Formats: sequence, structure tokens, C-alpha cells
Amino acid sequence: MLGFALRLVAKTALSQRYRFAALAGSIALASSLLVVLAVLYLNASSLLAVELSGVPNLVVEPKKTPAGVPVAELSADQVPALKAREHFWRNNIQNAAPVLLAEGNAGGRELRLAGTWFRREVPSENGSYPFGVLEFRGWSYTGEPPGEGMVVLGAAVGIAQPGDAVEIETANSTRTFRVAGVLETGSYWDSYVFLSLEELQQMLGRTDIDLVLVGALIKPRDELAVRAELYGPEALSPEEFEAWYCSPYASAIAYTIAEVVPNSSVRVLRRVTGVQEELLRASSAAFLVLFAVSALVAVFSILSAVRMYVSAKRRELGIQRAIGASEARVAVQLGMEVLAASLLAALLAYPVSGTVAEAISRSVFGVELSSGLELLVLSLAMPPAASLVALFFLRKELSRELVEVLR
Repeated sequence: MLGFALRLVAKTALSQRYRFAALAGSIALASSLLVVLAVLYLNASSLLAVELSGVPNLVVEPKKTPAGVPVAELSADQVPALKAREHFWRNNIQNAAPVLLAEGNAGGRELRLAGTWFRREVPSENGSYPFGVLEFRGWSYTGEPPGEGMVVLGAAVGIAQPGDAVEIETANSTRTFRVAGVLETGSYWDSYVFLSLEELQQMLGRTDIDLVLVGALIKPRDELAVRAELYGPEALSPEEFEAWYCSPYASAIAYTIAEVVPNSSVRVLRRVTGVQEELLRASSAAFLVLFAVSALVAVFSILSAVRMYVSAKRRELGIQRAIGASEARVAVQLGMEVLAASLLAALLAYPVSGTVAEAISRSVFGVELSSGLELLVLSLAMPPAASLVALFFLRKELSRELVEVLR
């Protein structure tokens, strides 16, 4: 019985290949739209969080006594600890840059100086990571790759143009640099001149740093995170502390950084994280609404395609009923034909939806989409599921049409 039905479905697909291909193509297009939006909705928060982490949202500083005296110096050698295996939230650290602050002048004009890493591969147990101020995706750099004897000007400095030579004087030393380019941050860092950390340390005769800028992936705060910030993690119950510690709140990541960087104090840049959290909430809601609307459009599109296919087979199905086929048998055969078309559509939907989702992820978020399993499961499941839903809504209409044909 099943073999006969399968042979009949195969014969129908070959003899009515254009009609069958049209049904499969319609289901594939509608399902691809639904799969793309489902994948983007499921990954919207993480994709946008990666994009938003392109600016510093945490600052690591030396821990100080109540009198304001640093307990110990902060060193650039401690930066790799952010990616160390013992750091619980190491995978959420997207970038970091040590900074040494100083004052200087050039041509009689006072300058704010920041010694830092421009771009540097930082080794860790899991590989190496590019860290530095030019690795913050939210900061725009224009110019050549800076090297030894070069500086990068903040967008608001304006003392020279890329390629010009500038003589920078500090309290201990004077040195001539060449301007490599201009860095636009959209923050107070636009008023700084950036030097290589080692070169500024030599000019000042220092080996320590003042702070570390960190860009981390975070999630929006909820009631638990707010209570932890207001009353401190120690005010949470053991179960609440575990839930807070294991969630990527900005405060939880700051807490874990202080654990792996000795004698440090980690400050959350609330103006930055507040904007990030609101954008994450808004994007998640927007994607949910978009997914819901698209789901309705996709289901109605598949419903229309199946209705057109069924209407084109009215006479053929009516003849089967007239020669003795039961209504259930006709419905099963039709269902198998639509299911076969949906399986073909699933094979088409997977590469199409994967290409479109990857293109949107790259162009909008600037990152690669890492949801191969989700994409595969949704691409294979969505077309048959939507087709079965369409048949469910058409079952009464099909029964009525068969009765009309028999009359």
C-alpha cells in the first residue's frame, strides 16, 4: 500500500513536473524567508552584542585604599589574563587596550597623551587575540598602520595631518614623531594623542599603566543584576549569586575580571552599557515582531500555493473518488504529494536561507553567523511543518470540492 502510494506520488511528480516544481519552489521561497528571520531572531541579541562591543564598556584600574593610594601598580603584562582559561567570562572579552596617561605639548600647545597598544597579538592558552585601540570596531581609524616612531591623533586634536612630523615634549623627554592617522571615537578620547605604550613609558621613565579599556559582550540588566549592583553580590543568596555570576551582566563580567587581575578595580561605563542594553532590548523586540509578521505571510503564501495545487488536481482527484477511492485515501495521496514537494523545498531552502542569513549577518552586524545546526534543523523542519498546517486548513475545502466534482 505504502509502496504503491509512493510510486503514484513519483509518477505524479514526473508527469506534472512543472506544477510540482512550482509548488516546491513556492514552499521553498516562503520557508526560506521564515528560516532566515527565525535564525536572525534567535541570534539577534548575540549578533548585536558583538557589534555593540566594538566600544569600551569596562575600565580596569588599580585598586586604591580609602585614602586614594593605589594598592599596587597595574601592568600591561596583566592584560592576557582577561583571556586566560581561569577567567569565567573570557569568551565575552572582545578587545582590551592598556593605557598610560600623561600630559605634554607640541609647539606650545598642551596635549593629552595616551600610551597604548595600537594592534597587538596577545597570546593565551587558546591561541592569540588581536588587542589594541585600533581593534575597537566602533572606533573609526583613517591612516596607515602605525609603527615605531608614529602617533595617532584623536579626531579633535588637529595639530597636524597624516604624514606630518610633530615634536612632542613631556616633563622628562622630547621626541619627534610622524603622524600615522586619525582615530575618531565619538568620546573624550578624541582629544588625545595616542603613542606606543613602550615609547611613552620610555619618555616618562615608567613601567606601569593607568588603566585598561575593555570591550565585552553583555546582556541587558534585569531585577537580579540591579539588586547585585545596588546592594553588592554578597547580599545575594547562594542560588541568586550563582545565577548572577553565570550571566553575562556587565557587573558580573567586571567581578570576574577583578578575580583574575590582582589588585584591580573594574568600573562599568554605565553611559555606554545603558545604551547597549536598550539597543539589545529594542532589537530583540523588533526581530520578534518581524518574525511573527513574516511567519503569517509565509504560512499564507504556502497556503495559497497548496490551494492552487489542489485546485488544479480537482478533476483527477474526483475521478479517483468516482472509481472507488475513499476520501481518506485521496487525502493521504494528496498529503504525500505535498509532503514530497515540501521535502524538495527543504533541500532548496537550506542553501538559500543560509546564504541570505550569512549575507545579512555580514552586512548588518559585520560578523559571521555561527548557527549551522539551527539553520539545518529549521530548513529541514519548516517546509514540511508549514505544508502540513496548510493541508490541515484545507481539508474541509478539499472534501467539499470533491463532492462538487462527483456531482
